[in-house]
Amino acid sequence: MHDIADAFIELGLRDAGYEYLVLDDGWMAYERDTEGSLIADPEKFPGGMKALAGYVHSKGLKFGFYNCAGTKACAGYPGTQGKYSGT
Repeated sequence: MHDIADAFIELGLRDAGYEYLVLDDGWMAYERDTEGSLIADPEKFPGGMKALAGYVHSKGLKFGFYNCAGTKACAGYPGTQGKYSGT
């Protein structure tokens, strides 16, 4: 993902108005942590989402990632149903 953020800058995409990098399904591990929270797949994202977001933000870009409001996402990763609260 670092290379994609770098490419946004090198290709002038940020300056052309593209400001978001958003990860789709597959960023999370198939299993939750011991507290039941979603975690980044440790093989794909060994530094975790906080470090990745920090890198993307350091490039002047915004960062987001997909989650599913159901029990499972399309590819079988865990969804967020019953794990969040909103207003």
